[in-house]
Amino acid sequence: MLRITYINIFVVSLWVLSTHVILKGNLTLNESLKQKIKDKMRQELGPYFIPDCIIQVPDILLTLNFKKLEVPVKKILMGRDINKAVRIDSISNLDAFYTFIELSKPVIEEIKRKKNM
Repeated sequence: MLRITYINIFVVSLWVLSTHVILKGNLTLNESLKQKIKDKMRQELGPYFIPDCIIQVPDILLTLNFKKLEVPVKKILMGRDINKAVRIDSISNLDAFYTFIELSKPVIEEIKRKKNM
């Protein structure tokens, strides 16, 4: 049984589908768990929803009004400047936001690479 607290799927661009997960307990995302998540998503949602990348994030990114930062996250993953994508002073959990940015750098590079093909 998968022990996932939260899962969010982002269609980042025509080239990349990114999924962010929060895992229960002290689980760490590894290749085996990524494959289990992909298999479960294929089984439950179909082949079109299989992500190109799965990122373990520490927390759900929220505004001070407790709204999810989905649109700003998508813009950042598409390569937009962080300061233009989101108002930093409106984020409730800045540590999680900066961790997310660091963890997402490989995804951003992959999007840029595929976009330039």
